Amino acid sequence: PLTDAAREAADRVEQALRRVARYFDRPVWLSETSAGLTGEARAAYARALGAMAERLLADGAPFVGLHWWPLLTAAQWRYRDETSAPLDAFLVPGGWNNGLYDLIRDDGGRLERVATAAAQAFAEVVRRGTRA
Repeated sequence: PLTDAAREAADRVEQALRRVARYFDRPVWLSETSAGLTGEARAAYARALGAMAERLLADGAPFVGLHWWPLLTAAQWRYRDETSAPLDAFLVPGGWNNGLYDLIRDDGGRLERVATAAAQAFAEVVRRGTRA
């Protein structure tokens, strides 16, 4: 299930953060993290990261925060050079494209930001708060 996979991924991230903090004897920040092809999978990972942050802080680990990336569906890097193709050709789901918000074309052709289940889950993590 999604929850088990998300928890396993967050556990591995937690182990790495603890090792890095010990090795460098410095506070750690988890930057540019995301996972999941669907909004529900991303939400499960966001909740697992929140639980990870709570454990780290409860244990007194020098954890100062985390940053979900990307915030919204991101255009693939090749969009910079291949400007003759429409933007939609570069809004590819999957891989590193795990935004809290999906970009969806409306009937008028405008890109709308649509919150995924992950946006709500991550907002709840932030509301619970940390030292960061």
